[in-house]
Formats: sequence, structure tokens, C-alpha cells
Amino acid sequence: YTDVSVPLRRHAEDCRRAGSAAVRSSRVQRYASDQCAIALGALHEHLLLCPSMRSAFQHRSEAIAANDSALMDRAIAKRKLESFENEGVGPAGASTALSGPNHGSFEAAGRATKQVALSNSVDVSERTVTATNAALDVMTARNDEEWSRWQAERSSAMCRMLWMLARVHAETAERSFRVWLGAAEELKEEE
Repeated sequence: YTDVSVPLRRHAEDCRRAGSAAVRSSRVQRYASDQCAIALGALHEHLLLCPSMRSAFQHRSEAIAANDSALMDRAIAKRKLESFENEGVGPAGASTALSGPNHGSFEAAGRATKQVALSNSVDVSERTVTATNAALDVMTARNDEEWSRWQAERSSAMCRMLWMLARVHAETAERSFRVWLGAAEELKEEE
């Protein structure tokens, strides 16, 4: 080699060594990426469960709305029945002399029919409230149980995930350090 080509040859060898170290470092990083994806499995599972959890809470919200609606319907039915019963009390409600002797019996029969219908409406609304309360209690108990279980599992899974992730990063840093330290020592030997 000529005097001009000797430094170029050394420079080419240094570049080859640095390139080899970069390739080894890239392989270490690729392995680390794969291991990070494995370590983050708990987070992936958590994200997969989020839509079903949101759906469960949506069902619970719908059950609460149905219960509130049933309570409101019951209150309205009771008010209508009380209002109807209070309507018949007193001088205005007892008028039977509008059109003869039979008018009072027709009116009484109509009032009785309406009172039975309103009483049935109150009974139906009471049963509806009881049913929606029972359904809400079952759903609340199930959601609370699943939420507690999920919280406990998530806590341990997240701790395990963080430990695995820290281990992957520590191993990656150590391997990368060894690769570049080896490259630095080879480059130093040449000087």
C-alpha cells in the first residue's frame, strides 16, 4: 500500500467494525422490541377488556335508568289513583241527579271501573319496580364482584409486566453496552 492508501485502509476497517457493531446493536434492539411486546401483554389484555367493561357499565346504567323510570311510573300511578279517590269525596263528587235515577248507577259503575284500572296500574308499577330493583341488585353485585376480581388481577399483572419490562430494558442496555464497548476496544487497539 502506498502512504496515501494506508490511512484509508485503516479508516475502512474502522468503518467496517463500527458497522458490525451497529448491526449487532440493531439485532439486540430488535430482540428487545420483541421482548417488550411480550412483556406488555398485560397491557394488551387490559385494552382488549376495556370495551366489554364499558359495555357492562352501559348495561348497568341502562338498568339504573329503567329502575328510575319504573319508580317515576309508580309515583305517577299512585298520584292518579289518589287524585281519583279524592275526586269522589265531597259534594261535587257525589252529584247523582244529572239525568235521572239511573245516571248515578252508571256513574258509580264507571268510577268503579276506572278505580280498578288505576289500582291495577299501581299494582303493575309496583311489580315493575320490584323486578327492576331485583335486576339492578343482581347486576350491581355481579359488576362489583367482577370489578374487584379484575382490579386484583390487573394489579398483579401490571406489577409483573413492569418487572418484565424493566428486565428487558436492563438486559438490552447491558448487551448494547457490551457490543459498543467491544467495538470501542477494537478501535482503540488499532491506534
